[in-house]
Amino acid sequence: MKLVIADDRDHTLDSGVFLEAGSISTNEISLESSTDLKELGYEDFDFAVEGCVDGIINFRPNRILTESFEVFFEVLGTATAGADYEPLPSSIVLEPGTEQLSIPIKVFQDNITEGEETVIVRITDNGSCNKTFIDSTVLIIRENIEASAKVVVNGLLEDSIRTCSGAKVNLRGFGGLECTWKPTDFLEDPNDCNTACRPEQTMVYTLITKVGDCLDSATVKVIVDSDFEPTAETLVKLCKGQTGTLTASGGDFYVWEPADNLSCFNCPNPEFTGTESATYELIVYGNGGCSQERFTVEVEVTEGELGFEDESVFLCGAQTHTIDMRNVDSYVVTPETGIDCVDCEELVFAPTTSTVYEVTVVAGDCTQTFQVDIQVADVAIGAGEDVRACEAVNTMLGTPEITGFTYFWSPTTGLSDPNIAQPILSLDASTNNVTIAEVYTVTITSPDGSCDVVDEVLVGVDPMPQISLTAPSDTIEAGETVVLTVENYDGTGTYRWSGNNEPSTTNTLTVSPSLTTTYEVTLMTENGCEASASATVFVRAIPEVMAVTAFSPNEDQFNDVFRLTGIPQANIQQLDIYNRWGNLVYSSSNDGSFAWDGTKDGIPQPVGVYFFIATYVDVENGEEVIIKGNISLVR
Repeated sequence: MKLVIADDRDHTLDSGVFLEAGSISTNEISLESSTDLKELGYEDFDFAVEGCVDGIINFRPNRILTESFEVFFEVLGTATAGADYEPLPSSIVLEPGTEQLSIPIKVFQDNITEGEETVIVRITDNGSCNKTFIDSTVLIIRENIEASAKVVVNGLLEDSIRTCSGAKVNLRGFGGLECTWKPTDFLEDPNDCNTACRPEQTMVYTLITKVGDCLDSATVKVIVDSDFEPTAETLVKLCKGQTGTLTASGGDFYVWEPADNLSCFNCPNPEFTGTESATYELIVYGNGGCSQERFTVEVEVTEGELGFEDESVFLCGAQTHTIDMRNVDSYVVTPETGIDCVDCEELVFAPTTSTVYEVTVVAGDCTQTFQVDIQVADVAIGAGEDVRACEAVNTMLGTPEITGFTYFWSPTTGLSDPNIAQPILSLDASTNNVTIAEVYTVTITSPDGSCDVVDEVLVGVDPMPQISLTAPSDTIEAGETVVLTVENYDGTGTYRWSGNNEPSTTNTLTVSPSLTTTYEVTLMTENGCEASASATVFVRAIPEVMAVTAFSPNEDQFNDVFRLTGIPQANIQQLDIYNRWGNLVYSSSNDGSFAWDGTKDGIPQPVGVYFFIATYVDVENGEEVIIKGNISLVR
């Protein structure tokens, strides 16, 4: 709006302009984007969706209209009118008393992945040429609805929850108008977007939500802790004046009652410092407090021996034997051979030969000496070396028998006896003509059960391959290449080609022989089968283009015409022959035969020397070649 005030030059202020408060507005119409679902109260749907949720543009006057008012606007954005949505007009008319006018935007399903698109509506100043934009709004168009599945955890929405078996868990589904939860196990209502479950095991629920034909899904996880196997040492023997550790494991929380003489009452491994025997009740809680188990723990405090006993142990392989020394003050081992640490909380025996140890322990006022007799297997023990063979195998597995030990082999296929140390294995790959690959496992146990060894042996047997060596063509021109391929074998192995001692893992060879050559290949399979094959590549020499030096056209059917040899006639372009005086006596341009019978216009030409010139196309490189020479005509 422009105002001009004029005043005469009498230096007296006698002109003025008065504007009513609130009578001028720079924005008579306000815009707002919405959707058909948002207008129905679904506040989350403030965006349109292709084929499911249509958009709406609301025009609202900022004053009471007393007369018709035309609003001009333009439509922009990344969405394309006519392709992505139904085109809009360029103006609307608001009638007197109109409080809001809504224009629907019909959004199309185009089945094209384009990402999020926009429709921008901007009001212009009544269609004037010099546009001033009064207000604008943006409508978002998405390709699909977006499903979201959540669980309620302490009033917050989370992707998962850890809970007790049978406890109530509230589920919330978002993104659509209709909901279906799957599976339906433990659910109160599988068709309610806001439902609840009481699972007795860990569940992953899938929410399938839709609006019209639009569909999307999301998942949420409810974890039910079920593995609860707590343990506790229920009898602890200590010497008077000795401190000891009470041990428990497998839980989330621990409560010791009473807490007397314990370093802590709510930890798994409290330190006992009492001087008298005591009894404790231990409660172990698991699964986040859903499960519990009780133990009675006795602590015996004595002034005698510490409770160690003589031991006899059989070790094999790399086995070791361990004694817990956490509740003693000190100990001495004799001899120290095979002992890595003589002051650790665990005394580990790892001798390489049979040894009798004497161990003296001290705890408080108590001292005790006991023996540990370690017997070590002095022979190899196991399944033996891997076996690889061609066609068939008949061999012994395992290692020599140790008296008193038990043996069990698995699987039993092809074994003479699965319950001995060294069974005979017999397998034949030629029966079904397929490779045999099997892992045999042996479990070896000592008489007292202290030595338990599990070992494996890999057995591979290949059938004899029947290979062949082939080429796309067995005949080539000199200078050409051909690829030789080993056929009828798809396993692994190495190839040795004639003329090359280096093994190769590829079954092809590219060759370009200058002469006819026979190639040989030898295949060695992974399991030791050897097979050979050969193929001959025949080389056809390219003939030399030649012209005879003399001919006798006497109709004796021998050398009666002159022509070029060593080239297909189709490659010859021109042949001309002249006599000694330079006169043309023959030209292929006249008859196209490229052969002279010694006549000109049907008249025999005299005996003598003639000159020829020829043009042809080389069969190898396609280039044009000219040759010249003399020819003698004799009769």
